[in-house]
Amino acid sequence: SQLVKYYHQIQMYGKGAENAGLAVENVSLIIIPRDATIERIPQDVTELCFPYNPHVAGEVLARAGRILAWARENPDSLDEIDSDPDCYVCSFQRLR
Repeated sequence: SQLVKYYHQIQMYGKGAENAGLAVENVSLIIIPRDATIERIPQDVTELCFPYNPHVAGEVLARAGRILAWARENPDSLDEIDSDPDCYVCSFQRLR
């Protein structure tokens, strides 16, 4: 679901802030539609706020590491990579 994607994304922001030496308790994201106008912004803005979970951030990084390792071992087979149902559609997948 879209919420899961954003959840993982903002957990990574928390990890980045933590790595920069900041104390992180919560992570949040304000979503403003790209085509929003001043009149529409109040009703179209969405705020997501969650407790920071370093375990989730670690899982995201581990998955990215597995994908990178596979890609390095199989450089001629990159078109075989399937997108996880909870993953955003990257440029590579869009071109397929």
